[in-house]
Amino acid sequence: MDNVEKRKHARHILVSPVRISDGEKEKQGLIRNVSFSGIGFESYEIFAIGKKYRFAFTTGGFVKISALAEIKWSSEAFGKRLYGAEFAGNGFLTSIKIILLVRRLEGKRPL
Repeated sequence: MDNVEKRKHARHILVSPVRISDGEKEKQGLIRNVSFSGIGFESYEIFAIGKKYRFAFTTGGFVKISALAEIKWSSEAFGKRLYGAEFAGNGFLTSIKIILLVRRLEGKRPL
């Protein structure tokens, strides 16, 4: 069996603090990467696989993004938990902000 990663979109490095909320409690994390379809982040907190959370972060002070994403996987390394979350159920404006962010990280001009 191949150990080939199957991703919808390429990931791009983005290191940014993130506030993560389930509507009742807010937790903290650190985004490590972002793509058109989701984010990778680390946290000392525990998040439920399959649950949707709101991720609020800024991108270099330029744009504030508040996006819904569903936790798809987690693993543990060096006392921290790593997570992958897929964007889901976001409105048009949030989706455009994510697209523009990723295009900027790719070094491409906005649409």
